Amino acid sequence: MSKWNAVFLLLGILALLVAVCLGVVWLERRFPGKKFDERQKIARGNAYRLSSLVGNVYFLVILAIMIRWPDLTRFVEPYLLIFLGLELEVMVMHIYCIITHASLPLSEKPAVTICSYLFIGVLYLTMVDFSRPLDLVGYDSNRLIWLSLGLLFLAVAVMHILSLLHREKE
Repeated sequence: MSKWNAVFLLLGILALLVAVCLGVVWLERRFPGKKFDERQKIARGNAYRLSSLVGNVYFLVILAIMIRWPDLTRFVEPYLLIFLGLELEVMVMHIYCIITHASLPLSEKPAVTICSYLFIGVLYLTMVDFSRPLDLVGYDSNRLIWLSLGLLFLAVAVMHILSLLHREKE
């Protein structure tokens, strides 16, 4: 690929990103959703900032390990480490939002969210073939992604259930 083709490709990707952002802003103005109060917006901003910081630290540590031990790829697929880092960011954000009661708008009942997360978690777990051993390298390592996604969604559903029970107790 020549230098100019790479530049045009990057400009095309940038234009696509701008178009997606403009489309999302247009949709938000045209079809407003449920609103979060100011306290929830601040808590959600803090959650995103914390999850981004945790993710950056995780990826720097993984990068340092991969540079120090390049043979690590024989024991674990790099995409698994990247995917687990993204899941770590999602979990940190959800945990922070649930602790601060900023995960859902105040007017929204959590039953639909809980049922959706439970359904998706069970769906991902049914995609995992437990008859074969899980492996960190090779083709079978992709089953770990389904397993981790299933556990992630189930964990978030359980956290929402616990949050609902804790809120009703108070």
